[in-house]
This record gives sequence, C-alpha cells and structure tokens, in this order.
Amino acid sequence: MNGKDLFAKLEGTPAQILIVIGLALALFAPVWARIDGARVSKAKTQFDQAGQIIDLEMEQFKKDQEAERRKMNDNVALTFEERSKKEEELRQAAEAKQAELEKSIDTTRLKRAWLDLQTEVAGSRATLWMGWSGRLLLLLGLLTLAIQSKGLKQKVVLIVLLAVMFSSLAGLNFDFGSVGHLGESSAEMGRAVRGR
Repeated sequence: MNGKDLFAKLEGTPAQILIVIGLALALFAPVWARIDGARVSKAKTQFDQAGQIIDLEMEQFKKDQEAERRKMNDNVALTFEERSKKEEELRQAAEAKQAELEKSIDTTRLKRAWLDLQTEVAGSRATLWMGWSGRLLLLLGLLTLAIQSKGLKQKVVLIVLLAVMFSSLAGLNFDFGSVGHLGESSAEMGRAVRGR
C-alpha cells in the first residue's frame, strides 16, 4: 500500500471528518488548559478567603472585647484580682473563638484541595496531546484534499494547508514537561498552578 492508496481511501467524507475532528481537538486544547487553570484559581481563592474570614471574625471579636476592657477599666469598684480574673476570661474566650472558627472553616481541607488540583493540573499532558493530535489530523485531512483536488480548488486547499502547517509548526511546544497548551505561552498557566 503506497501513499496514493492511503490518500485515495481518505478522499471525500473521511478527509472532511479528519478536518472537523482535527479542528475540534486543536481548538479545544487551549480551552481545556484554561478550564484547568480556572479550577486551580478557584481552589486557591477559596483557601485564601477562608483565612480572611477567620481574620475578620477575630478582628470583630477583639473589638468587642476591647469595649468590655474599657468598661472594666472605667469601673473603679473592681479589685485587682477581679480585673485579672476578667482579663483571663477574655483571653480564654478569644482562644475558644479562634478554635471554633478554625474548626467551622476547615482551612486544612481547602488547602489540601488546592494542592491536589495543582498536582493534577501540573501532571496533565492531555491538552498537549489533544492539541498535537488535532493539528496532525487537520493536516492529514487538508493534505488529502490538496492531493485529490484539481485546478483552482487544489491551489486554494494547498494555501490553506500551508497556512495551517506553518502555524502548527510555529506554535508547537515540544516541551511535554511544561504546563499549558500548544501554541501559547504557559507562563500564566504556570503561575496559576504554582499558586502565585
């Protein structure tokens, strides 16, 4: 079986199917990488906001305690022992509130979810393979159309084929250890995965 037989078998509907599948994969690969990046960003935001909520709640609780301290200091009838006892109660109440907030807002679980997503996305090469496979199928389909076409149609298909081929080669990222997708810089995706 030579090259002509292969292209003869791919002529018509199979070539068009290759082009459609190739385009779909090549276009969906960058979208998939952005979806992964958005998932990581969401998990990081949830973790960050949990810590901020705890800080805000504690800040409000400490303001309330300061108001109690002012009332206690204004009360001249309290003895030194009573003031010390009241101060100890305020300190213990603050510790209890901090423990209650940390228990109700599980920051450890949120951080674990964020780190798990980072690991999952950083180790994923599906978008690279998806983009590469899509471009390969697209080129094969266009090459089949160019070989089987005649006259003006062949010239138009050949120009489209060359444009797709050169854009594929220019955007092909051979570093399969990197995070991101074919044809685009992975710096933004890398920052999202690293959590910066």
